Amino acid sequence: MKQIVFYCSGRNELPPPRIDGIQFFPERASMWDELSKRLPDVSISVWFTPPGEFAVDMGNIQTNETVSAYKPVRSPERVAYRFLDGTESVEEIAGKIAETHPDVAVAFSIPIMPYDWSALRDAMVGEELRRRGIKTISHSTRFALESFQKEKCTDFLRRNGFNVAGSIMVQNSLFHVHVTDPSIPQNAYREFIFREIRKLRFPVVIKPTVFSGAVGFTVSHNFDDAVKVLDEWKLDSDILVEEQIDGEIFGIEIYGAEGHYHVTEPVIFSVDGDATAEGLDIVKEGPVTDEKYHIPHLKAEMIRMSDLYGLNGFAQADLIFSQGKWYIIEINPRYTLMSDISAAIEGKDIISLYGELATGQIGDAKDNQRSFAIDFKTRLLDREEICRLCEKYSCIVSVMRVQTAVSSVGSAEYCEFVMAGEEQKKLRSDMRAIKGEIREE
Repeated sequence: MKQIVFYCSGRNELPPPRIDGIQFFPERASMWDELSKRLPDVSISVWFTPPGEFAVDMGNIQTNETVSAYKPVRSPERVAYRFLDGTESVEEIAGKIAETHPDVAVAFSIPIMPYDWSALRDAMVGEELRRRGIKTISHSTRFALESFQKEKCTDFLRRNGFNVAGSIMVQNSLFHVHVTDPSIPQNAYREFIFREIRKLRFPVVIKPTVFSGAVGFTVSHNFDDAVKVLDEWKLDSDILVEEQIDGEIFGIEIYGAEGHYHVTEPVIFSVDGDATAEGLDIVKEGPVTDEKYHIPHLKAEMIRMSDLYGLNGFAQADLIFSQGKWYIIEINPRYTLMSDISAAIEGKDIISLYGELATGQIGDAKDNQRSFAIDFKTRLLDREEICRLCEKYSCIVSVMRVQTAVSSVGSAEYCEFVMAGEEQKKLRSDMRAIKGEIREE
């Protein structure tokens, strides 16, 4: 029997006690079982370091528990979960996987906070597995590292003719060296950075080069404000200062290997007109088909980028469409929080897309059966309320329930719904109906 391994080798922090973590409806376990049913002659195992967010159904680990005591909310019946204890080296992880003699291993890299380097570690494991003669679907360490260090990715894209924002990278230690070493009378590097920033078009976005999400993200509207932000920088990271491009925000995903790639439909990010006083609700919606967006050209550029980087697995691009041009803001070489809507548009789930990577059957007949899909957030709901809404609204294809925290970022509590259907107008109506029910409670 053929053996397929999916692996996720890293994490940064465990959730604190009494925090539920991240749970999915339907559960990831059922998705793994469905993949196994579609591949009856294949034995599947999933290797991960608990809690294994996004790949499995995450439960909480109490601080006095060992990782070996961790139990998922639910485990699949047909797929084996294999636990890594979080202390193994890259070589040790590859050795454990290799001992099972898989026919193919696939990296399932996930977003982690605050250092978003899970894809880099998975890439190193992938290198080691290949060295041991195992076919592995994982990105090169070069691609994983450059995507992690945002300024390197931007430089690569610019050199190869992709549209990117004008930017300058600030090496934090050199910029502040006159503070750490008061004997230095003049900081020439600081003067150089100021000269380069003055050449940029304001407003500018100032952000860390390595952190994930919106950590440290600031917008400065003039030079003096940018100087203030840089002078008061507290994060242990270098800094990217880049022009803020005025336009529409999109995301798109690419997956595949060895020159065989599939580009999903672009998803537009917008502010829901029904936003409440609790905060602006960002809605993700797709597919986007208007001819003004030149989607065939965008997809061709994503394929070109994948070929240049030798993409080997999953990646997502943050995009802005401005004045008739597509700009690439950054690349995430992993599963992202728009992966589930990308899958829903194609009538699939995210686990089935990873299954395609394993089998090499990238993009199947369902590609011609696309649906409209919408992704939106609500306040945190309990399990019973989520199940009630899923039963009432058949358009709901998945819900992610998040109650977790990272010490350097803070807590996060919300639910994220993905709906799919044939009529875009009906989906928008159902979204507002769901939000209305939740507000009335």
